[in-house]
Amino acid sequence: MAEIWSGEWAARDSSGAPGIEPLSLGAGLETSHGDGCVVAAITGAVDLASVTALRDRLQAQVSGGTRHLVLDLSRVTFLDSVGLSMLIGLRRSLAARSGTLHLAACAAPVLDLLVVTGLTGAFTVHDTVAEAVDASAGA
Repeated sequence: MAEIWSGEWAARDSSGAPGIEPLSLGAGLETSHGDGCVVAAITGAVDLASVTALRDRLQAQVSGGTRHLVLDLSRVTFLDSVGLSMLIGLRRSLAARSGTLHLAACAAPVLDLLVVTGLTGAFTVHDTVAEAVDASAGA
């Protein structure tokens, strides 16, 4: 079952399925497990207001034994330098465990920041989540 986080644990709808509440911190996180990796979909703004909680949740996945992490960034509306720092830290943490970080379906704000900072080559970037999952399975 997917975990959903939006600044606090999200409520479940009337069917019992998880749902994302309005985001008080500007970002949300939904994680699921797939083919030897964890897929984490980030939504909203990744900035000073949200990065600490997002980083803690993602780092907990790594500390809990996740070696291959796919970040679905298709619904990220804003990413600043602290968000970029979070991505670099995750990549380093995973590399220290012989793991991999794959960025998937990057929204324009993410790609723009990677290009402007010259960090496009520092990350493995995929057009789709499915491509990233396949690549992480082969890692």
